[in-house]
Amino acid sequence: MRYRCSTLLVVVPALTAVLLPPSAALGQEGAAAEPTVLELTPMPVIDGMGYVPVGLPDLGGDAWVEDGSGSGWVVGQVFDSEAGHSVAARWPAAGSSIEVLAGGPSLAMGVRDDGTAVGGPYGAPVIWGVDGSEVALDTVGATGARVFSINGSGLVVGDRFDLGPDGGWFAIAWPAPEQTWAGLPDFGFGFNAAYDVNDDGTIVGMADDGSSGRSARWSGVSAAPELLLDIPGENSYARSITDLGAIVGLVQVSSVGRVFLRDVDGTVTLLDIGPASSSEPENLDDAGRVVGTTQLQSPIRRRGWVIDRIAATTHHLDGWESRPVSIDDGGRVAGSLRNVPGGVRRAVRWELREVSFGDVPASSPFVDAITELVLLGTTTGYG
Repeated sequence: MRYRCSTLLVVVPALTAVLLPPSAALGQEGAAAEPTVLELTPMPVIDGMGYVPVGLPDLGGDAWVEDGSGSGWVVGQVFDSEAGHSVAARWPAAGSSIEVLAGGPSLAMGVRDDGTAVGGPYGAPVIWGVDGSEVALDTVGATGARVFSINGSGLVVGDRFDLGPDGGWFAIAWPAPEQTWAGLPDFGFGFNAAYDVNDDGTIVGMADDGSSGRSARWSGVSAAPELLLDIPGENSYARSITDLGAIVGLVQVSSVGRVFLRDVDGTVTLLDIGPASSSEPENLDDAGRVVGTTQLQSPIRRRGWVIDRIAATTHHLDGWESRPVSIDDGGRVAGSLRNVPGGVRRAVRWELREVSFGDVPASSPFVDAITELVLLGTTTGYG
């Protein structure tokens, strides 16, 4: 069944970023200096460059994206109406086809540049090769495990969970070629995870230090965790790392989620994004672009954004709900989009194009303009 409606492009007021001094980023003692405020300019509201959503194939129901590679591969999950459950899916860079990776309930969580994906049924992680192969990862000794990322050499990272009085969540890795899991060093407490790994083998995630979950980096599978932030009372995690070593993550400040960026020189940037109560990062690239979501109120839902740090601009991705999760080398953003409350969630790519909205009156705090969803070269919509 085909549905038709429109999607909205919203531009919000200027995004500001507070730069913390390197001493705070590196955990040195001493009071923070007066912060520098970086003003980021929102993209033009009328006649300019905007992100246009292009729908990816699905199975006729909800679909959503969990990860994308720099080369353009995309993975996630689609609802199979005939089977009555959701299944792991993979889309090639061209986006003209869909591959179902497993017959039973499953989810694909990570993908690398050659299309190799990781995911699986809950608690039973696997690697899906581009040749159709499926390799089950070792979970011996654990109640179950999840995977989040795989790098170019085949190193897979995730977490395991154990039940019982000494149980909890523990960051682990599966080094290639044996793919036997190894626990990452931690501080002896039970709330840890490894969310991403770059091609150098540097892993980022969260390490529990007994007071809260803390954003952490491991320089290798056997290395001790290095805490990335020194913010009093922080509760944080590191979400993604580039091959150059830049890191994006989330930190709770006064119970409000804020995006932090840690550059390769150790400088930390906190982003305060728009009129929202909380923001959450998803990914970043070495070209200085970051994607994530912001929680809106009345009613509560999440909308996505793309920050270009080099151009000092930000795009906001509209629709009822939008969640970008990756950006490829060509600048295409992959994610999920729901256009109306209760509507079908679609897997999409947003492409940066020159757009013209005509004479659109401004309103505060948002300026709305109508554009159509482009679905594989057609103008079919959904809702």
